[in-house]
Amino acid sequence: MAGPDPDGMKLGDADPGSISVLVQTFMSGNRTARMARAKRILGNLCRGGWLCYSCREPVPLWRRADARFCGEGCRKAAARQRRLHPKDT
Repeated sequence: MAGPDPDGMKLGDADPGSISVLVQTFMSGNRTARMARAKRILGNLCRGGWLCYSCREPVPLWRRADARFCGEGCRKAAARQRRLHPKDT
């Protein structure tokens, strides 16, 4: 399955105190899915920012809306950390 369009969404800069996501929609493609993804990303940003669980850097907008890491390196580093230091049960 193809990933999200890397140029399909951008952060808006209308007001300094607000957050907005600009969405490009086309005649072809799934407009409903793109709008749902934009709402999910806006929700991520409103809850204190959309930050990587590993490095605490912002997650790029071209990542999936449910992404927790900014890239493969951070995802793999978190997996290595979990294997080295498992939670005590």
